[in-house]
Amino acid sequence: MIYASKFGNLSFGMSRESIINWHIAWPKLFLLILTGYQLLKTHPIMLDLCFKKML
Repeated sequence: MIYASKFGNLSFGMSRESIINWHIAWPKLFLLILTGYQLLKTHPIMLDLCFKKML
């Protein structure tokens, strides 16, 4: 319990489970962004279509 409270104080009030979830989610999010960026970079036509749909 003492360890958990110290751990919580160091992590801005986040619980241990949510910290573990973030450690799992961030790499997946990073890979998704990187893959999307590479795809749009290699396919400028798709990028143009995405911008037209957003407008």
